[in-house]
Amino acid sequence: AGAFVVAAGIKWKGFEADDTDELGDKERNAIRDVYSNKGRQMRKKRRLGRPKARMLKNVPEEALLKQGEANMFYATGDYEKAAKLLVEVVKMAPSLHDSYHTLGLVHEAMGNTKKAVDFLMIAAQISPKDRSLWLMLAEKCDELKMFKQSNYCYTQAIKNSGDKEVDLHWKRAHVLSKLGEVKKAMKDIQVVEQLVPKNMDVQIFLSSLFEQARDYDKAMTTLLDAAPGVIESVNDLPPKLALPLTSLYIKQGRYKDALALAGSCLSTKEIPDGTVLLGLQANAGMSALRLDPPDKESGNMYLDKVYGESAADRPEVFLGIADAFYESGEVKSALKFYQKLVGIKNYDEMALYVKMAECQERSESLDDAKQTYRTILSRIRPNTVEHLEVSILLAELLDKCSDTEEVLQVLDKLEQAAPIEIDDMENRVQKKICNVYKREALLNYKHGRHERFVGIMLPILLFVWPQSK
Repeated sequence: AGAFVVAAGIKWKGFEADDTDELGDKERNAIRDVYSNKGRQMRKKRRLGRPKARMLKNVPEEALLKQGEANMFYATGDYEKAAKLLVEVVKMAPSLHDSYHTLGLVHEAMGNTKKAVDFLMIAAQISPKDRSLWLMLAEKCDELKMFKQSNYCYTQAIKNSGDKEVDLHWKRAHVLSKLGEVKKAMKDIQVVEQLVPKNMDVQIFLSSLFEQARDYDKAMTTLLDAAPGVIESVNDLPPKLALPLTSLYIKQGRYKDALALAGSCLSTKEIPDGTVLLGLQANAGMSALRLDPPDKESGNMYLDKVYGESAADRPEVFLGIADAFYESGEVKSALKFYQKLVGIKNYDEMALYVKMAECQERSESLDDAKQTYRTILSRIRPNTVEHLEVSILLAELLDKCSDTEEVLQVLDKLEQAAPIEIDDMENRVQKKICNVYKREALLNYKHGRHERFVGIMLPILLFVWPQSK
């Protein structure tokens, strides 16, 4: 139960029972009224000369006093007291912008970034012309990889900007690219090109959009046109343009061309930009290993140079190499590069450890794989889809190793966990969770837990059967 903001088809969850004091129905209804224009009397546009005090006529004096007191607690670092007071303010004045804004700042200071975004979103909906707040929200959503929400917030920030701002269109284009909205991203880049013509970084990104749309000819032409002056061959390109061109060659399977261009740059040009140098070495190494027959000596030479560098400087390069090895079945090499990403922000996440565990399992390092799965489980909340999925992966591995007692321990913990509610989830996610539950059911059946098998399968059948009609 809680307050929800619906914006552009996005569901934003606000208060939760485990967050602060639970709000009553009256308070929740009052918050919802804000978004149906029933609670915005105090936010209506003032006429000239209208006393400002009238804007706050629906806000009790006590709420304003508590808001001020909460601000003091926030300023002095007493976040728990600030949060408690602010929830009281919300109960008294659900349409007061400042209480949600400050709650967002309080939760951010406490490290609850997701909750901070929830409260700041409510504040932004109440005060929809606050450009700086929309921009703050967009950047926070971007950090959390909530790209749909980030796109919505950048759009609101653009709407509330007086003039066209390069930075806003540039950032929204990158978010749209991540969402696969290539045509929309190109429209933003057209705006950027008008404001900043003949910019190499803009042309490189535009080329990547053409590449994403699988228009490789335009992608290549865009890179060549971005070169300063006249060039006689691709070997004349500056390293900054040679790097995306080698990536494009690799995407097209032109490994010989990629290796030749990267090798030429690395041997004949000074490359002061460390990230470009690392990228060219990586592309040269991967291209050499993908030749038919592979040039393992050259490939390993280039990749050893990459491996010797810090992954923190260019983590996407290490991830790209690891993924390429993983997809080609060279799991030991993949694991080596995945492990370099441990501890790096935005990369040290569940997906990384699952890939590491899979590599360990496929290379028969089963004890290491078990430990990696247990590490993941210690870092994620129980009663979540992620916890369920990793628990089943661990149980299946333990079953493969004939560790029956440990399998039963995992299954016991899953039986004690609360079931995951899937009614409001996307159909794709529902199917994924149902498949994970089926795997749990089969493990229970295999180990003689027939009653638990029926207990899992019956709700799945009742859920799936009406959808199949």
